[in-house]
Amino acid sequence: MPLLLGILVNATDKRLLRGKALECVSLVGMAVGRDRFRADAASVLAWLQSLSNGPAMDADDPTLGYMLQAGARLCKCLGQEFVPYLPVVMPPLLKSAAMEADIKRLLWWMNQMELLLLLLLLIMTLVVVSLQL
Repeated sequence: MPLLLGILVNATDKRLLRGKALECVSLVGMAVGRDRFRADAASVLAWLQSLSNGPAMDADDPTLGYMLQAGARLCKCLGQEFVPYLPVVMPPLLKSAAMEADIKRLLWWMNQMELLLLLLLLIMTLVVVSLQL
């Protein structure tokens, strides 16, 4: 566990490695259980809190997805002991949910635009055909 925690803290320029280390930490926690993981969980959650209090992550930073998954695993592992850490985990979760809603709206608008373009193409084709007759 110390090596994984070291990667979390020091791999600031290797975002995917940091995300994978976080994934491993949470999987190890699930495997060993609450009692054996409690001390390490406090370190990991303190790191997550420092990450969420630091500068905003880039939109393409994979760490956010790994944070959400790890948060779910840590919650399952720690049970009621996870409650104090909800303020750390909830803001990125809510931000992710809002981004997903924005993406769905954007995809809906893109679909509507595609349909309008197809309709316009059909009308133009009909006009050209009628002019040739």
